[in-house]
Amino acid sequence: MLDCLSDGAGFQWIPDRGGIAHSVRAPGSRTFTANVHLVEIFLAPVSGVEFRIGVNRWQGIDVPAGALAVIPANLEGFASWSSVKESAIVALQPSYLQDLATCETEAVEPQWPVPISADAFALGIAQMMKAELMRKERASLRYLDALLTQLGVHLLRVNTQDKSPAKAIGKLSSYNAKRIQAFMKENLSRKLTLADLAAICELSPSHFVNAFKATFGQSPYRYLLGLRLVYAEKLLAERDMTIVQVAHLSGFSSQSHLTSAMSKYRGETPFRIQGRTGK
Repeated sequence: MLDCLSDGAGFQWIPDRGGIAHSVRAPGSRTFTANVHLVEIFLAPVSGVEFRIGVNRWQGIDVPAGALAVIPANLEGFASWSSVKESAIVALQPSYLQDLATCETEAVEPQWPVPISADAFALGIAQMMKAELMRKERASLRYLDALLTQLGVHLLRVNTQDKSPAKAIGKLSSYNAKRIQAFMKENLSRKLTLADLAAICELSPSHFVNAFKATFGQSPYRYLLGLRLVYAEKLLAERDMTIVQVAHLSGFSSQSHLTSAMSKYRGETPFRIQGRTGK
């Protein structure tokens, strides 16, 4: 299907994904156009490389091992080299890369490195691809598929810009602000997780934290801690309870936890509060 892949020393096409080849070539040149993204990862240094991708051209490049070049789909490419060139050549179908992209972020636009960039992580993947293709036994299609996917995700993470517009951090609605306050006050003795609190407002945890801070000026943890300390002070002053009981009812894990938090944030201790009220 693709000459630049299928005449390599080792080649494997993966349906609906792309292809992988291990290529060793004598000095020469090549012109190519493909309906897939072509990624070449150089396994050894190459001198005197010339690249032309679309209307852009680069001459006299000495390429180190681990360098990576990408020729986007449907762009004409040309390459020449003046020394033996060993590389892993990977074809990625645009539809498959887009499927990977939707798992990474909502809207993406790859900004491919031009013409060549060093990539140690990609070199490691290329070396594993070569080793698998050169096995005496038949190469594992599943293993190569996994390596192809790993490379695709890596390229997206390194070269993708998020196109979705930045969203201003909004406050909680008045309704949700009242709901979360009431929920916290009614459940002070429970262990409340961020997921629990976010679910009350039907928001993701990260969105909830940002909206909560914008509404109350504090993180959910700090706000909840303040409510617990106020309630603990009330119990210590008005009820005939041990400090251990007060700590439990106000949501602290132990007497020492309550004492530490009260000392840090109130400049008080449970003993002093009880002493002032004659408890």
